[in-house]
Amino acid sequence: MEENKTIDKETLYREWRALLDKKGDYYIYGAANTAKRALKAAADAGMSCKIKGFVVSNGGDNPKYVAELPVIDVHELEDKSAHILVPHAGVYKRQINSLLETLGFHNVYSICKFTAFIIKGAPQRIADADMDRAKEQEMVYNATKSPADREKDAAFRKYINEIREAGRPDFGQVQFYQSFEQIGLTGTRPTLYRIEKYRMKKFLRKEQDILDIGCNTGFLDMEIASMVKTVTGVEYDQSLVEVANCVKEYVAAENCTFLNRDFHDWYQKNDRTYNVIFSFAIHHWLNLEPEEYAQRIDKLLSAGGYVCFESHDLCEKQDEEYEDCLSVWRSIGYHIENQGDIMDDGITERHYVILRKDWREE
Repeated sequence: MEENKTIDKETLYREWRALLDKKGDYYIYGAANTAKRALKAAADAGMSCKIKGFVVSNGGDNPKYVAELPVIDVHELEDKSAHILVPHAGVYKRQINSLLETLGFHNVYSICKFTAFIIKGAPQRIADADMDRAKEQEMVYNATKSPADREKDAAFRKYINEIREAGRPDFGQVQFYQSFEQIGLTGTRPTLYRIEKYRMKKFLRKEQDILDIGCNTGFLDMEIASMVKTVTGVEYDQSLVEVANCVKEYVAAENCTFLNRDFHDWYQKNDRTYNVIFSFAIHHWLNLEPEEYAQRIDKLLSAGGYVCFESHDLCEKQDEEYEDCLSVWRSIGYHIENQGDIMDDGITERHYVILRKDWREE
């Protein structure tokens, strides 16, 4: 078994080097952490010299340089024969590919499978973390489920895995981003561990309405559903919402609502407030200035409510947007109830904080 894994990895490595060995200039699409990982994967293959820069859909909203390479508005890149490496998946990949095709680029390559497995150290660290977590979850699950229930759950897991694989989401492409222990489903980020780590049982109440921005498959929401009044999850990726609604019906989480909506559009039409808001590593992807994002959260949150706020990957640098949002909330009277660090997938280091809004008049 181990030998087959090694062969697969070596094959991917050879394919990656061959892709980067073509004649012409190479550009990575994006300027955030996903694009940086693609550059690292090229460096690990000894081919970073082939990367001439990064391209983005809007140069004005991005830095001028990343890792000392230029960031170029793709509309201004005249060389249509350039090789464009797209490290995104799911709905983002489809949008990017459509834009590149419209602009006349014909050497466009999806590189998700390379960046996910080739970066040095990551495959083993992911495997070790998943192995330990899966064993622990399997023990708990098997101790509480009958053989008939386990067989039923297995068939259901296969069904929703097919939906996930067909949708190829950005977060959850290789396996589910969140675990859902009550049906025996493992994921990159363990749901029960996160609920315990954030000490959610200390502030979740039966009378509360919850909002989860960028809820992914909503497994965390369905796990806490019995502790609260309602949960609303807003998610941009259609395949993830399809999974969420299937699982919601399967486990009868009737007080959960999952919406396939763009957050900006949803926000403009929303007319209610919430007692708790989850913002887990989503703020960067919404393309809002930190002050505006923090103010939107404030408008959505009821007096005395809680914000569960989580940073993006801190392995490479500090998440400045995270710190800026915290500064805004502190300045308008939010109080920190709990904070700490989490590396629940064995790779990505994040900060988290639980803040409470004061009781000033709305």
